[in-house]
Amino acid sequence: MHFHFVKIFFLTFLRDVILLRYKQFIEKGGFFMTIGDKIKSKRKELGLTQTELGERLGVQKNAVSKWECGRVTDIPASKIKAMADLFGVAPSYLIDDDSPTPVVFDDFTYAMHNEAKDLPEDKKKMLLDMARFMKAEISKNQ
Repeated sequence: MHFHFVKIFFLTFLRDVILLRYKQFIEKGGFFMTIGDKIKSKRKELGLTQTELGERLGVQKNAVSKWECGRVTDIPASKIKAMADLFGVAPSYLIDDDSPTPVVFDDFTYAMHNEAKDLPEDKKKMLLDMARFMKAEISKNQ
C-alpha cells in the first residue's frame, strides 16, 4: 500500500512538470527557458540564495525573486551584464529567446513520465491530488 501511495505521489509531481513544459512547447514551438528560468538555474548552480545574488548585484532579494518568477522582465542592462559575468555566460544567453534551450529531465522524472503517460486522466488527477496532499503534510511537519 505504501509503495502504491508513493508511486502515485511521484506520478502527480511528474504530471505537473510535464504539463508546464508541454505548455511552453505548444506556446513557443519548442522547449524554452525564460530569462527568469535561466537566472534561477544559474543561481542554483552556483549555490547562491536569492539574497546572496541580490547582494552581489546590489539589489534587494525581492528584485531577484521578481526576475525569476517573471513579474519583472525589464531588468537593467547593467544587471544582465553583471549576472552574465557572475554566471560565466554571455549576456545574450540570458536575454535571447530565439533559440530553444533543451530541458533535461533527471532519471527519476523520466521514469515517472514513463510510468504515468498511459494512465487515464482521472488516475493522473488522483496522483496530483496525492502529491499536493503529501506536500502539505510535509510542510506541516517541518
